[in-house]
Amino acid sequence: MRLKSEPSCAVSFVSLLDAKIGDHVFQHFTDQPAEALDDIRWDEPKRKKTPLPQLAEEFTRAFQRTQWGVNGQVEPRFFADSFVFRDPDVTTNGIREYAKGTGTVLSGCKADAVDVQVVEPDRFAIRWRIEGTANVPFPGLKIKPYIVTSTFTVNADGLVDSETDAFSIPTWDILLSALTPGLPFLAPPEPPVVSPFA
Repeated sequence: MRLKSEPSCAVSFVSLLDAKIGDHVFQHFTDQPAEALDDIRWDEPKRKKTPLPQLAEEFTRAFQRTQWGVNGQVEPRFFADSFVFRDPDVTTNGIREYAKGTGTVLSGCKADAVDVQVVEPDRFAIRWRIEGTANVPFPGLKIKPYIVTSTFTVNADGLVDSETDAFSIPTWDILLSALTPGLPFLAPPEPPVVSPFA
């Protein structure tokens, strides 16, 4: 008999499907129309180097204000040209590719920064809650709210050169919750938060 908290064998199939969706998402990174990014000032001067705590605070407030974690409307002044993004399903190179992909996939979502911490001399981490709808594998796919931990590394010029995202729940849980919500072994949705960076 299967325990209530134990995922069913469907998880294996969903994990495979999730990998296929990751490939589909990656294709969107290069297919996004350029006009969707017209408001971004790609040629703006880069931010001058400051102590890491100051950068982390300013970066998090900009993240919350612009919602670039879900709509792709980045502020290039914070980022190195060599910026790399990684999450459990996708890797992209360059801030433009990140912006295009994020705006394509998550434009129906909201991001709320919960906190930010300097974790090493050259990196800081933002914890943020995501909720809303995704545009792949089909538009309007409801996302159960969960927490993303985004860890950013900073280069010698004081610019963010990488982001690595980790999720508070497995990707198969995110997908199963969207397709068949209410299964007993799925994690509960993350409660609403009021961002202190708003």
